Amino acid sequence: MISLTIRSYQGETDLQAISDLLNACEAVDKLNQGASVFELRQASDDPSLDKARDIRLWEDADGKLIGIGRLEISTSDEVIDGFLSCRVHQGRP
Repeated sequence: MISLTIRSYQGETDLQAISDLLNACEAVDKLNQGASVFELRQASDDPSLDKARDIRLWEDADGKLIGIGRLEISTSDEVIDGFLSCRVHQGRP
């Protein structure tokens, strides 16, 4: 059984691990959704993003990042719309 820890995004210190996770997923899925630390830094600067509330990270028992989830909620006054993205890569055979 895999032991998981769920935690909130902690800023700059998480960017490399998130980039590594997204690029590991990209190597398998080939969806053109890899990301560099620079790209992630820019995306996390979105003022409508509540980082503590809208980003969750999943780590295995060794502290290795194996999943990320991000909720994006529109700022429109007319329609409240949202998008949930989730990427998971266990990294083991």
